[in-house]
Amino acid sequence: MIKVNDYILIGYMGSGKSSVKEVLKKAYGIDGVDTDDMIEKMQGLSISNIFETKGEEYFRKLEEQVIKRLLDSDKKMVIATGGGLPIYNKDLLLKEKGVIYLRAKKETLINRLVNDTKRPLLSDESKDIESLDKKIDDMLKKRAPIYEEVADIIIDVDEKTIEQIVEEITIKARKDK
Repeated sequence: MIKVNDYILIGYMGSGKSSVKEVLKKAYGIDGVDTDDMIEKMQGLSISNIFETKGEEYFRKLEEQVIKRLLDSDKKMVIATGGGLPIYNKDLLLKEKGVIYLRAKKETLINRLVNDTKRPLLSDESKDIESLDKKIDDMLKKRAPIYEEVADIIIDVDEKTIEQIVEEITIKARKDK
């Protein structure tokens, strides 16, 4: 059963997790955290720098530590996860309620991610539409089934405002109560 104030936002990079988190936390007067931001603060490095200097495996261990700490908290909050967190921490999320998959079509993601050089898994592809299309397509084929498996609620975000997405989350969460 989903409590209206408990949210864990998952989805592919560029799906709107951080933006939705901001609106949800204001709407409900609860804390909001972004796992990537927490990791950057802990390490004093950007996610790209962590990938470059310490590798993806190191980053995934940090991600696991952060999500465990957040899930162990009694505090009501909205958590925006990194796009890969559900893939590497599926078992943790399957035990939780309030997991919301912000699902976006590949075309939406391409439009949002083209020329985005901050994301380490897309740094080489973000400037070339064909490469970006292939990378997103390949990753979505692997990730989407896991996102769907761990989600309590799935919200299609294409062509919606952040406010429309938050309203849909609120309605669906209340129905599941």
